[in-house]
Amino acid sequence: SKRTLLLSSFFRSDGANDCGIVVSISENGQNSYYKTFNLQNLLTKQGQWEKVNLIFQLPKVTSEDYEFGLYIMNSGKIELYIDDFEFKLY
Repeated sequence: SKRTLLLSSFFRSDGANDCGIVVSISENGQNSYYKTFNLQNLLTKQGQWEKVNLIFQLPKVTSEDYEFGLYIMNSGKIELYIDDFEFKLY
């Protein structure tokens, strides 16, 4: 069965080039899931706060040796402001 991740946050930037929200799962040291949402596609109003809501369908973890990762990637090294970052797993 699948697991669901709900993510909600406010972001503000002057252009979110090369920025993304990354979700990953590794089992027994091997990457089993990796998904990136590019913030440039989600943030359309430069210099204004925008709410982002995302849903991820995660695979079932079969190993007891696993790691869940959720992070913001800022390869463009822009000024990116984040507020009320929260997530829930179901």
